[in-house]
Amino acid sequence: MRGETEEEFSTRLVTNLEDFILKKGPEQLLPSLPEPVMGAGGVILPPATYFEKVQAVLKKYGILFIAEGVICGFGRRGTMFGCDKYNIKPDLLSLAKPYVLNTLGTISSAYLPIGAVIISPEIFDVVLLPKQRARERNIVEQVNRISPRLLDGIKASSDSLIIGEIRRIRGTDLIAGIEVVDNKSPNDPFPPEWGVGKCFGAECRENGLITRTGGDTITLSPSFTISPQEVDGLTSKYGKALKATEERVKELKNQKK
Repeated sequence: MRGETEEEFSTRLVTNLEDFILKKGPEQLLPSLPEPVMGAGGVILPPATYFEKVQAVLKKYGILFIAEGVICGFGRRGTMFGCDKYNIKPDLLSLAKPYVLNTLGTISSAYLPIGAVIISPEIFDVVLLPKQRARERNIVEQVNRISPRLLDGIKASSDSLIIGEIRRIRGTDLIAGIEVVDNKSPNDPFPPEWGVGKCFGAECRENGLITRTGGDTITLSPSFTISPQEVDGLTSKYGKALKATEERVKELKNQKK
């Protein structure tokens, strides 16, 4: 606005930002991803105190601050990163392109696209937490212990006429793929327009089982922490979905006659 100082302009912008956050709800918003200097937009510099005030608002509502450090990285702003110029303390800092590192040479000499992300100690702790929890709960041992029950339960359906020979039920540990074919023959796929795999996946969802469908193959990859009782429930739902799919195949074959 006319007569407005840079600090006042920053305050107005950040007030609008806070109003937007409150209107949408902080839990509904993705992290903020600004450039310290907007390069592609025409070298637009931030007004005085802008980032200081933005950071305060984002921190207040628990929204991550991800700084973009492509054009402003590795000394171009007279500081190692553009964030340093404005005292920005991002949660994550994205880096890319073949930067020239003064006497240190270059990252890739422009021969290879390259990128990196620098993360704050707080985010680092969050990233490592799942790995730490996995060790505490012996997840690897849990997978080795429970996976035979899953695969045996899935392979129990191998007598189905729309499930190929046992090799058509592919699985290892907590990953299983089930391919549907006609008359148990790998050389007799169902007509693509029948969408048998898609039907199978839909029946799984109808029974409360989430799968991934690729062509006529259904993929199962349950949670690492699945219990024996949950495995039994999974294979039961899978069996119901398979029966319903068999009935649908019978209908399609009768229509074809």
